[in-house]
Amino acid sequence: MSFCDIKYNRIIIGEINGGIYMERISSYFNLNKGQLELDFVDVYTNADIPLFVDPYFISRNNDEWSKKASDEIRDFFQKIIENINSNPTLCKNMLNRLSEPNETRLGLSRGKPQGKGVSGKQANDLYEKLSKSEAVKTGFIQDISECELMVEGIGADKISDITINIIRKYLIEYTQEQCVNHGISMYSVPSGFIWNGVSERWENRLVKLPCIDGKKIILIPRWIVVQEPTMNANDYYNKEVLEYLQREHVNANSSLVETLKSGEKRVTKKVLKEQEEYKMRKNFLYKMSNDHPELLDEYRQRKNKEIYTREWKIENFEEIEKEIAQKLRKQLGTINNGKEDENKFQDFCIGALEFIFFPDFIEPKKEERIHDGRKRIDITYLNRANSGFFANIRTAPNIIANKIIVECKNYSHDVQNPEIDQLSGRFSPARGKFGIMLARQFDNRELFIKRCQDTLKDDRGLVIPIVDEDIIKMLTLIENSEREKIEQYLYSIYSEIIN
Repeated sequence: MSFCDIKYNRIIIGEINGGIYMERISSYFNLNKGQLELDFVDVYTNADIPLFVDPYFISRNNDEWSKKASDEIRDFFQKIIENINSNPTLCKNMLNRLSEPNETRLGLSRGKPQGKGVSGKQANDLYEKLSKSEAVKTGFIQDISECELMVEGIGADKISDITINIIRKYLIEYTQEQCVNHGISMYSVPSGFIWNGVSERWENRLVKLPCIDGKKIILIPRWIVVQEPTMNANDYYNKEVLEYLQREHVNANSSLVETLKSGEKRVTKKVLKEQEEYKMRKNFLYKMSNDHPELLDEYRQRKNKEIYTREWKIENFEEIEKEIAQKLRKQLGTINNGKEDENKFQDFCIGALEFIFFPDFIEPKKEERIHDGRKRIDITYLNRANSGFFANIRTAPNIIANKIIVECKNYSHDVQNPEIDQLSGRFSPARGKFGIMLARQFDNRELFIKRCQDTLKDDRGLVIPIVDEDIIKMLTLIENSEREKIEQYLYSIYSEIIN
C-alpha cells in the first residue's frame, strides 16, 4: 500500500509492508521535500527498493558526471576482458574486492537490505561465468551492460551491484554534495573498496557519509536508475532476433512457414520458440549477434532512441507532481524578502528548480567554490538536456552552457548591475556562459532586461531573470498538466533579451 501524506508543509512518501512503516530518507532527515524535489533516490531507511543502476544508461548521458563515471566503468571492464584468459589471478582479485552495496538501499531483496554483492565465493563464480563465456573470451562484448544479453547467470541486479562498486568514489562525492545541500550530518566511516583507475588498485579509506542506526548511506542520483535495464535479453530476443528469423524463414519458404487464406506467408514467434535451436539462451544470443552484427547494432540504435525517456518515475507520478506544485506555490508565499530568510529562499530554489526542470537539471551543488575558493556560486546544476531550450543553450556558440549557474537574491529591492556582474563573473569556458538570476520581483523589469541585453552584447554571457511570478506561473502549468508549455514560457523570457 503506497500513500502520499501532506503535513506541516512537507510531502512524505511511504509504504506500509506487512504492517511496518517503511520510512524514506527524506522523512528520516526531516528534509521537508518529496522525491520530485530531490536529485537522489529517496530510498527507504529499512528496506531495499527494486531499482537498478544501469551502466548503459549512464554511458549515453551527456553530462560531466556521467562521462566520468562511464569512463571508469568502461576502463575497469576492459581490464577484465584483457586479462580474463592471460591473468586470472588479477581478474579474481579485481572481482573479489567488490563489496556488498547494501548502503545504497537498491536491489531485489525483501525486508532489510541484504544484497549479496559479488564478494568472496560469488566473485569466483562471477569469474567462472565471464571466463566461460564465448562472448567475453573472444572480446565480442565491449560493454559491461551487454553481459545481460550474452553471459549466462549475470542479470540486471548483478550488473547494478558491480557498477555501484566501480563508481563508488563518484557516488560518495555525490552523496557528500547532497548532504551539504540539505544540511544532513555526516560521520567518518570506512568507504568500502574504491577503485583507483590510475594505480589500478582497490583502496579503502575513511570518508564522510550520512548514517542511519550506525550504518552508512550512499545516495544514488535518480537520473542513473531504471526499473528495468536498458540492455534486456528477453527484449533483444523477442524483437531483433526472432523478427530476423521470421524474415529469413519466410524468404527461404522453410517448413516452419504457414500460408494464410489471404495468401500471406508467415512464421509465428511461438513456432520459432518451440524449436530447440532457437530457444532463449544467452549463448544463442551471442551466436546470433556474432553471425549477424547488424542485429545488435539495430538493438543499440533502438535503445538509444528510448534513453531520454527511461528515467524511473515514482508511483502515482502525475498526482504527486500536482501536489508538490501546490505545496511549492504555498511555500514560496511563506518566505519573506530580506537577509533573514535568504537561506530559506536558497533552499527553496534548489528543490523548486530540480522539480520544474528535471531531467535537464541534475546534480545540484550549493555554494560551489571556484577560483581556489575565492568565489562561490549559490547553486549550480549540470545541464543534461538533449532537446529543447536548455539543450540549445548548451551548444550555442559563445554560451556552451555545460552548467546552469544560479544566483539567488532574496532582496526587497530590484537586482542591479553589480549583481549581474557578479553572476557573469562566475562564467567560464568550462562552466559555460549562462546563468539564472532568481529574484523576488522587479519594480522596473524593463531596466533589468536592458542590463541583461548589455551583458549579452558585451559577450559576457546570457543571464535570464526568473522571479516569484515566473516560478508560480510554471508551477501552475504543472498543476494544470501543461508542463510542456514551460518550454514556450522560457523562450518568451529569452526573446525579451535577444530582441
